[in-house]
Amino acid sequence: KSLVFSVTFAIDVKQLFLNWLAAVTDFFAIFVVVSWCFYRPSHESEDETLSALFVTIQSVWLYKLYICIFPFVLYCSILLHMSGTYALYNKVTDTHDACCYKVFAAIGVFLVITVLWIAGIVASVLV
Repeated sequence: KSLVFSVTFAIDVKQLFLNWLAAVTDFFAIFVVVSWCFYRPSHESEDETLSALFVTIQSVWLYKLYICIFPFVLYCSILLHMSGTYALYNKVTDTHDACCYKVFAAIGVFLVITVLWIAGIVASVLV
């Protein structure tokens, strides 16, 4: 999607080329990271120290992901979940004063925002 927008809003050929280069670089970077994290060297290889070093680097990369990326995504997403629930609840209950309506609206808004929140978490972890 971003490639389409960047091509649409390119001012000149240089900016168009740089936008295209950035999109291609991002694509290959995601491919390399996923390949790096899930590749397992064969146990039949002759050089066991190289395999051990590869597993060590892979472990460091995954721990960096667990320590730096996942907590940030989780923290920001919880804040977005709370603010989205609060804003949508206020918008839905502005015109009604019935207690039963407010309770059911709170439950419905919470469920809708939670489903969207889970979809966002899954999408952010996969990318």
